[in-house]
Amino acid sequence: MKNFNFRKGVIAVLALAAIGCTKKEEGGSGINLDRALVTMDYSGGTPVTITVEAASNWTAAPSVSWITLSDQTANSIVVSVEPNDGVERDGEVVFTAGDAKTTLKVKQLENPELPAHFRKFDEYQSAVASPTGKYITAMGGSTDDAGLMVFNVYLIETATDARTHVGTYTYELSAPFCVTDDGSMMFYAQAWVNTALIEPDGSDLILSYPDLNIGTPRISCVSTDGHIWGGYFGGTTEDGNIPYIFVDGEPTTRLEVPETNFRGAPRVAGNSGFQLRGGSADGTMFYGTSWDNLDYGMCYWDKEGKFHWVGGDMYKTSQHETVDQYGNPKTVYCVDWGVQCEDEQYKMSPNGKYIGCMIYQETFDEAQGAAVGSRTGAAVFDTETGEVIMMPSGMNVFSVTDSGLAVVVDGAPATSSTIYDLKAGVSLGDGVDWVRENFGIDISNSGGCFVTHIFGENDNVVFGCYPTEAGTYNYWYAAKNN
Repeated sequence: MKNFNFRKGVIAVLALAAIGCTKKEEGGSGINLDRALVTMDYSGGTPVTITVEAASNWTAAPSVSWITLSDQTANSIVVSVEPNDGVERDGEVVFTAGDAKTTLKVKQLENPELPAHFRKFDEYQSAVASPTGKYITAMGGSTDDAGLMVFNVYLIETATDARTHVGTYTYELSAPFCVTDDGSMMFYAQAWVNTALIEPDGSDLILSYPDLNIGTPRISCVSTDGHIWGGYFGGTTEDGNIPYIFVDGEPTTRLEVPETNFRGAPRVAGNSGFQLRGGSADGTMFYGTSWDNLDYGMCYWDKEGKFHWVGGDMYKTSQHETVDQYGNPKTVYCVDWGVQCEDEQYKMSPNGKYIGCMIYQETFDEAQGAAVGSRTGAAVFDTETGEVIMMPSGMNVFSVTDSGLAVVVDGAPATSSTIYDLKAGVSLGDGVDWVRENFGIDISNSGGCFVTHIFGENDNVVFGCYPTEAGTYNYWYAAKNN
């Protein structure tokens, strides 16, 4: 990151003691282990002896066949694993003593002879990748010894899987939103009100530009070289959210927006305005959403900074005259055909040519006197030709590469994805199959992992999600070995 001359900000960083790793039992006192996790070599390595403290007789059972248990005594047991010829894998050993239970997590590393390495982020609540996939920044929340919530930030180099604990922060970090290719990280902070810039050395800054008097900034994307940021300000009562471009840390360009909203209706003062959500790798093009009454209409700004609705000539709106419940005349505005986007990242290909999206259509319901809408499919918009390329199936296009690979998510909530080759006009199959064919690794038995993004000039880093038991998503990545 360059040495930016930021305006006044609030700096706060505090390193705290490391959190202990012993996992306590579920359901009351009765059984404790001397560790919560063991990591084993791909070859099996040396068996590990686990010390057990229990108030009564206890048993242990592995959750997968490649974990074996032996040499159990009154207060210990030996855990072994079979050789692993595939990717990194996870299992558990469940210890039970009466009504008390506790779990030992077992992680086994992948075979280093594989053409790519694969990592899951079970320990982090959120993660995001840099424009080329060089870095991933991840965050995990925990409590300190005083019971206070703290946030641990990590930086992962995908080529080597080298992980750096950047720092522990006592103010709320809601989520990482972007990271530059030199490791500078942006987080939504303090209940999504502010943006925190955290550098690889752990120093941090709450971004603030009070002299603009248009609210707090939210940085959504960064150029590959880190010089240009795209984002938006919380705005004013009159304007709502205001999209902005930043150069070397300074807000330089307020992007133009139309007088009408996604449905073609005059914008109402005080509504949510426009939020810039992502951009091209060189920082010359950006896309965003209209949040006038939370309509999620997708827009983009070209290299001259001109505003467009995504969809080009296919985007259509209509007006319908009716009456309200009191018999007064009113106009209902409809999106006959349009494109929506929420807060998703990487929808624009690095070169700015493609934008992934989901189609949204409304009809006027005379009986209700209202517009009734639904999302009707996935598509890619070509900003150079104005063409809308409909996907043969799927709900939404999460990302598109410069080479024309579109990652199509098949439903909502997302549980799988398909890779589509735009140039050849063919489906390349399920994302898991694509990873197997192009990365030489099998992730089909890795807890529901599916592809959401592909990075790198040669598509050499793939990023995705997998569902958790809590109903949320964790993250994973795979990178080709040099």
